[in-house]
Amino acid sequence: MIISIDPNDIAVTSIEKAVTILKAGGVVAFPTETFYGLAADAIRRKPFTVWLLTQ
Repeated sequence: MIISIDPNDIAVTSIEKAVTILKAGGVVAFPTETFYGLAADAIRRKPFTVWLLTQ
């Protein structure tokens, strides 16, 4: 699933979708100035999240 977020007009529903993905154990990718970052819930699902990020 790809969720586009306009930095000039951030919709709360887009942020809520990203949070839902993270809570379900998913990974969210986001662009930065130089590369893409990856976000995951490493607190509640640590072993699975670490494995998922290394795949």
